Amino acid sequence: MRELILGESAGDHVGIRVKRRTHPQAADYWDGNWVDAGISVVLRPWRGSYEASLRTDEFARFREELAGLDDRNGGAAT
Repeated sequence: MRELILGESAGDHVGIRVKRRTHPQAADYWDGNWVDAGISVVLRPWRGSYEASLRTDEFARFREELAGLDDRNGGAAT
């Protein structure tokens, strides 16, 4: 499993833990890029978690948007 933590793992954070491919038998771009993930959100005093299906190509785009936040000193990454 792979995990991405945004924030401090012992403090406030959003975590994305990739569990498995949604369609492991698929070899095409459209079905083969879906993964099942567990999402956790900790913003004290609240916390929550849920299951999500995400596309692997969106991770690369998200990384680029996060890098742009440093360059712009703010903004948003989705």
